Amino acid sequence: MKLNVFSLVLLFFVFSGNFLVAQPIIIDHNCAKLDPIPADAIQTAKSNLHIAYGHTSHGSQLTTGMTGLVGQTGLLGYKGDIYSWNNGGSGNALDIHDKFVGGDLGHKGDLKWEADTRTYLAANSDVNVIIWSWCGGASDNTVAGMNIYLNAMNQLELDFPTVKFVYMTGHLDGSGESGNLHAMNEQIRDFCTANNKILYDFADIESYDPDGNYYHDKLANDGCYYDSDNSGSRDANWAINWQNSHTKGVDWYECTSAHSQPLNANLKAYAAWWLWCRLAGWSGTSEPTAGDLSFGSTAYTCYENDASINITVNRVSGTKGEVSVNYDVSGGTATINSDYQFTAGVFTWADGNSDAKTITIPILQDTEEEGAETIMLELAGATGGAGIVTSATTITIADDDGDIAIDVRVNKGSDDAEEIVSNGNVDISSSDLELTEDRGGAQIIGIRFANLNIPQAANISNAYVQFTCDEATDGTTDLSIYGNDIDSASTFSASNLDISTRIKTTSNVGWQPPAWDQVGENGPDQRTPDISAIIQTIINKDGWKPGNALALLITGTGNRVAESYSGAPNAAPLLHIEYNTETASIPHISMNDILIHPNPSNGVFNIDVEKFDTNSNVLIYSSMGCLVYSGKLNRTVDISSQPAGVYFIQINANSQIYKSKFLKE
Repeated sequence: MKLNVFSLVLLFFVFSGNFLVAQPIIIDHNCAKLDPIPADAIQTAKSNLHIAYGHTSHGSQLTTGMTGLVGQTGLLGYKGDIYSWNNGGSGNALDIHDKFVGGDLGHKGDLKWEADTRTYLAANSDVNVIIWSWCGGASDNTVAGMNIYLNAMNQLELDFPTVKFVYMTGHLDGSGESGNLHAMNEQIRDFCTANNKILYDFADIESYDPDGNYYHDKLANDGCYYDSDNSGSRDANWAINWQNSHTKGVDWYECTSAHSQPLNANLKAYAAWWLWCRLAGWSGTSEPTAGDLSFGSTAYTCYENDASINITVNRVSGTKGEVSVNYDVSGGTATINSDYQFTAGVFTWADGNSDAKTITIPILQDTEEEGAETIMLELAGATGGAGIVTSATTITIADDDGDIAIDVRVNKGSDDAEEIVSNGNVDISSSDLELTEDRGGAQIIGIRFANLNIPQAANISNAYVQFTCDEATDGTTDLSIYGNDIDSASTFSASNLDISTRIKTTSNVGWQPPAWDQVGENGPDQRTPDISAIIQTIINKDGWKPGNALALLITGTGNRVAESYSGAPNAAPLLHIEYNTETASIPHISMNDILIHPNPSNGVFNIDVEKFDTNSNVLIYSSMGCLVYSGKLNRTVDISSQPAGVYFIQINANSQIYKSKFLKE
């Protein structure tokens, strides 16, 4: 029989010293939606909640999903850079004391979690929300054991009246509606609805896909595998199927999801934010509002040789009435009319309209080596009752007249991983990276760096990876660093041999790091040698484009222990690259002026041909290093069909190579 779905019941309470709970709060699959959650409710939750969350691997789906949500600017329902969380709530983030003590809810009446909760609350008076998860302990429980859990939670509520305690169901285990897990979860649900409790229905959330299709009656398990043909065996995966039929970055996003698929952790994160907002006073329903106005991102990057950059302004969370907002420059190091052109303005949305608006900023080219410069924009003066969520953004204009330096850090758990050589097992959630031996066993390390904004075939002048020491180690260590020889590397998975079976570049770099003596040190001793040859191999590939990802693979002997993303996100491996686009894909030979006029032009221009042989060859490259014209020397050249931007001309004549640069408007 199909599971009875709990609908969300309205709750009326005031968040002050105590909570007044008049009816239960049931967070189920109906709450696993991002779009209905108002931005102001999220801000209120961040201002008022101090959450302590106890869990092991299954429960981490909430927090890894929440981590992956940050920065997903193209996601439907995303309301700007407001979804951050950390331990302490710094930087206007939600305060979550993640894994505040070790362990989970245990098995069959285990109460260690209760004693740990009492001790923690006694020492942390600011905490006003406690939430614990199961990790298998609901599946093998009994009615008596579950009653011990429920009674202990109820007693904690009585003893700590200013703290809200969130009950939770156990994750799916494939036993279906006739299994013991279902009976245990129903016992929890019945108790919560009868006694006006707060329930995060973990099992119900992973029983449905985003379209409302139900899988618990099809023996679905925690990995989202289910029996599609009623044969008694699981032969399909609803999360993978849904991901494959929808757009990543729009309908779902990549993130770590222990024992499961990214979509499952997406849904857990949406439901978690729904929970936090309910606890902070949101009713769970959204009356029509004017909505919020927001820049699409807090940061944009372009290059000096780009013709322009487009900045998006969105209207989200409501379309009631006509609204408007002013946009203008608020600062930055770039100079208007020298580095860029800009005119302040006003955007207006009609009643019912939420179309994104675009600010187009022309970028002006020069020949000075001046380093990266910035433009700061702001939104202000919203009318019609609209709020402003992300009110400021910074545009960085990278200089193309000298080397450009970028730093990209591993930004999710599945982007640094370890594979055991002896059995192929891959760990994508390790708290450190053993380079490369762990307890005497050899490993292969995979490290992926996403969203590298480097033009195809740019000249890589320097590159290295900066590690941070996690454990002091010495002894001889001999490592080899390769690249994953592919246009854009995918994130790592827990599938066997996912690192070792990747194609390696021929280019490789040896590294014999000295002893790492100090935990937390991230200096020259923890820095690889120059790996620019490896990076050059990858970004020279025909399919490379800005925004792609690359992965490095490390093999060898010995042991150095570095921080990983799962262990310390802010100390995860960092890739430093220096490059230039001045002569992308053009040989470095002689540098002699070619007389071109007019310059700038509409794409039709004349070349001073007198000093060249008529059999000379002319090559023209875009600023991205792509060949756009090739032919014998003529006085007039026409590339008017090409887009506006900076181009490089090369003439092979008189046993020399002559080069210059021109601008097509």
